[in-house]
Amino acid sequence: YHFPSTSSIVIGRLGMKNAFAIDMQAACCGFLFAMDVAAGMIQSGRYKKIVVCGADKMSSIVDYTDRATCPIFGDGAAAVLVEPTTEDLGWKDSFLRTDGKGLPFLCMKAGGSVCSPSYFTIDHRMHYLHQEGRTVFKFAVTNMSDASALIAERNGLDKDSIAWVVPHQANVRIIEAVANRLELPMEKVMLNIQRHAAPRPLGLRKATQERRQPYPHRFRRRLYLGCCLPQMGLRRQIKFFQNIIQGKGKGTPFPFPLM
Repeated sequence: YHFPSTSSIVIGRLGMKNAFAIDMQAACCGFLFAMDVAAGMIQSGRYKKIVVCGADKMSSIVDYTDRATCPIFGDGAAAVLVEPTTEDLGWKDSFLRTDGKGLPFLCMKAGGSVCSPSYFTIDHRMHYLHQEGRTVFKFAVTNMSDASALIAERNGLDKDSIAWVVPHQANVRIIEAVANRLELPMEKVMLNIQRHAAPRPLGLRKATQERRQPYPHRFRRRLYLGCCLPQMGLRRQIKFFQNIIQGKGKGTPFPFPLM
């Protein structure tokens, strides 16, 4: 739906009566941006628990006659529960940027207020994703590496102290190029692109399942840029929220916002 918001549909289906919901749209960095906002809300002391959902539904706008883009974009979704802690864990640092000049290189040309749907836009296949791959690739490799290096330097980390990198799962060539520039072996890079689409919480889930702790959490794509440093720990609440998603907690009010 263009409206109502996706988050309002989610809390409606979960039966949450005591929560508010907002959508955040930042393309492939949406989960990072939302996590940074959620962390700030928790740190303010005004909120006790916040659920951040990350989802991609790209199959509806991918042109399957375009072999340059259709293997790259897919569907996936996951969620995390954010709450205060007295342990030395949590959202340590972040670096977020948006390059508004990237519009021509990655977009859907029609369907919005600038170019409303018409016979012309349909006949010219303007409702599919458009990408200039080389430009986006160069942007991703350069900025993803620079942001990761900045976060590492700012927090006194070097390549030997990085346990695991959890990158955005969009393109193996981009991930390999970044790892090579940072002089990190691929053994330190989490890859699940062969099984899932892009959502970052899926990467965090794999990290906790394998009992590894990702330190600089790096990812980027499109012309949004984000890098963060979470100190991870295994949480009992993972099972709690899995029960909610599976419907076992349906109808129960929860006093926390959903983003």
